[in-house]
Amino acid sequence: MKKMFAGICLILVLCPIVKYTLTFAAGPKDEMCVYVKTLGEAVSCSSAVYDKEAGLQESTDAGNILSDFIMSQQNHEKTVEMLAVVHKPEEKVNGLVTRYRQKLKLTKAEYEIMYRIVEAEAGGENISGRMLVANVIINRMKSKHFPDSVRGVVFAHSGRTYQFSPISDGRYYTVKISDTTKKAVKRAVGGEDNSRGAEYFVCRSLADSGNVRWFDNCLEYLFSYGCHEFFKR
Repeated sequence: MKKMFAGICLILVLCPIVKYTLTFAAGPKDEMCVYVKTLGEAVSCSSAVYDKEAGLQESTDAGNILSDFIMSQQNHEKTVEMLAVVHKPEEKVNGLVTRYRQKLKLTKAEYEIMYRIVEAEAGGENISGRMLVANVIINRMKSKHFPDSVRGVVFAHSGRTYQFSPISDGRYYTVKISDTTKKAVKRAVGGEDNSRGAEYFVCRSLADSGNVRWFDNCLEYLFSYGCHEFFKR
């Protein structure tokens, strides 16, 4: 009987983990029925008459049945959890579809580069417009066609021609970084992607006509937002 109650105590310890309720009822001739309930409904009942000769074996069999049942449910729950795809849904923010991806880990120096280039390129835009520029840089980092670091992307150049004009004209070095820009960069780095995969952007009204023709002829136009047009290969 001591072993039987030890087995019962073990079951009671395990049950809260899998959200079951066990009810033990004693009947005539020491009959004991074990009810296993899930969400308030009886699933099984193992009943045994315990006498001096058969009690130990029957309690062991009942304990094995319940242990197998509980283990099966635990394995099922683990499988469901492993197969589940947990993600945030897409949503529209300021008219742009926002998706969510894995957060980047940047150093303090990398954040400073991101702040400066976003402020220089989109300091007159709203927070979504600034996030777009930050996400273009992130998209380039993830592409095999560009360097894989913040510094590498922002300072990429061919001869004296830099990918980002604020590096060439010096605006990058003189901007005053706003709180809005910092928030925009942190949100983009944190996984909010409103760019639809854009790897390029241009402000048509301010850009050299030759550069604009290259954008139109060599890239796929995606959308316009604020003063910028966004493209990808």
